[in-house]
Order: sequence, then C-alpha cells, then structure tokens
Amino acid sequence: MTVVNFPKRRPVEPPYPGDEPLTLDEVCADLKIGRTLLYDVLKTPELRSFTIGRKRFVRRSELERYKALRERRSTPPRAR
Repeated sequence: MTVVNFPKRRPVEPPYPGDEPLTLDEVCADLKIGRTLLYDVLKTPELRSFTIGRKRFVRRSELERYKALRERRSTPPRAR
C-alpha cells in the first residue's frame, strides 16, 4: 500500500490587515439583527458574502461599507 502525504493547508490570510472574514453569527451580532433578516439582506447586492466549503462569510470591510450605506439612508436630508 502506498501512503500519500498531502501538504498541510495554510490558513487563509485576509488580503488586507483588518479585513478578516466574519461568520454570519458575528455579522448578526454586529448589526443587531436576526439570521432571517441577514439572509434577506444577503440576497440583495448591498451586502456581499462568500463561501468556503459550506460556510458563509462576510469580509469586515464589506460589513463596514454596508453599515455606512445603512447610516446614510437613515439620515434625513438636511434642509437648506
């Protein structure tokens, strides 16, 4: 019998420091919303996610971009 030694996988490094992938539970906690609403948001192009295997993640930079977008929408236009 032949033994095959596969190289060990290196952990996935985020492309930029501070841009680590967040689990959906972490995103829910940060946004203070439930999983059902988060899945509804993920169906829109406003918040992008990616999968590794069967797990789904959101990059921290993408979450910050979405929070800024949500903040701009909730702020009423200033009167002139």
